[in-house]
Amino acid sequence: MSSKHPNATREELGQRTDLGIMHSVKMTAPIVYSAPVTGYHVRHHRRFDLFGGSKPWDKTEWTAQDDRLRGGISTSHLTIHPIPGSSLDSPGTIATFYGNLDTKTLGGAGFASQRTVGDDRRWDLNDYYGIEVVVLIPPSNTGLIELDDEPTPAPIKERIYTIVVKDCIIRGEPDAGKEISWEWNFKPKFGKEELEEAEHHHKKGPVKQYFKANWGDFKAFYRGRPVDVGKRLDVGRIKRVSIMIRSFFQEQQDGDFSVSLVSISAVGGGEA
Repeated sequence: MSSKHPNATREELGQRTDLGIMHSVKMTAPIVYSAPVTGYHVRHHRRFDLFGGSKPWDKTEWTAQDDRLRGGISTSHLTIHPIPGSSLDSPGTIATFYGNLDTKTLGGAGFASQRTVGDDRRWDLNDYYGIEVVVLIPPSNTGLIELDDEPTPAPIKERIYTIVVKDCIIRGEPDAGKEISWEWNFKPKFGKEELEEAEHHHKKGPVKQYFKANWGDFKAFYRGRPVDVGKRLDVGRIKRVSIMIRSFFQEQQDGDFSVSLVSISAVGGGEA
């Protein structure tokens, strides 16, 4: 606490870490998230599929990172399965991210996520302007395909999800895990209209929702709080990617969750 500002909180003064001074941003503004564009044929920009699409999802690339590491009890799973209606010639896969978000144990906080494994990975995405996430809308509100030896996804509800990227990974104690996270939120629409549309058109192929973000839409966070770090995300050295759901503290969301991702891709100018 500063003697010059006896009533200031640590967040108001900024947090000193080994990464330098970070000034916290108060979380009083409404949560910002991207809304979807629903369709069957979307004109794609030049793209590089990170996960899904032309690069089938691989469960071995992902691991759970939930609030259990801070004493919470939230859980997450990632199940890979074929896109409904896909053929052997065009098998296509989707990844269903699902589980349970608990907010009571940690007093309103809570998160569940799946992240890429390994500390030595690197994606150079300088040639792309941002990220596209494609979500599958199932033809009924019953989750998706039930697989043997896998927990069954819960019925889908509208939730805000977050794509998290990191351009730095700190190894070794006591500073492991103290990196800055760059985060962007998106919210699939699973209302009555969307589900009825999916049910009506499912014989033509799965209905998808598309979300796009420029790199500037990714905001810096430190341990769940927005911070001003005085720099931009280094898109030339992305080290880790995560899919997350969290409580948002005052704007609480909790309980079962489920979302099926067709792909996560870097997108740029020009045609596909």
